[in-house]
Amino acid sequence: MQNKGFTLIELLVVVLIIGILASAALPQYRAAVLKARLARLIPAVRTIKNAAETYYMANGAYPDDTSVLDVGEISGCSTPGAGHIRCNDFWIDVKSGVVGRAGEAVVGFAGARGTVDIPLAYAVYFDNSAFPNRIECWAHATNPAAVAACKSQGGTPAEQNLAHSQPAEMGTPINIYLLN
Repeated sequence: MQNKGFTLIELLVVVLIIGILASAALPQYRAAVLKARLARLIPAVRTIKNAAETYYMANGAYPDDTSVLDVGEISGCSTPGAGHIRCNDFWIDVKSGVVGRAGEAVVGFAGARGTVDIPLAYAVYFDNSAFPNRIECWAHATNPAAVAACKSQGGTPAEQNLAHSQPAEMGTPINIYLLN
């Protein structure tokens, strides 16, 4: 009588091969997810920055509350006020206490707020700030996918001690990459 099944060794070899392929593909998948979040984050941050610059020209100061900005609806996002715009997989801080002075930059964080580790951020400084029109990508230094996402945008390593401190939302250490 002939059995039409697999032996235990054959099944173990197949499971081992699948495990090896998955372990090789997982870092690439994580990097692709962060690149996609960054791709959604960049236009949203620029929209908010442009609206804040318009507000500044009209009022002589940057707003602390996103509800006063004329940004329309950013897909999948809400504006609960207090300088924040919350979306499914990122949020934007308009007054940016991360930088240390209100009205310094618009910073978008790629990752759900309240999680322990936010791997990636995108910062665009206001025209009337210490770093006019400076664009940075911040990557958690221990997250290779976040570092790859910043480098994929053409980021070059920046000096690490600028006017701002390490953002508490991201933990430490972070790498800062200049994008302009």
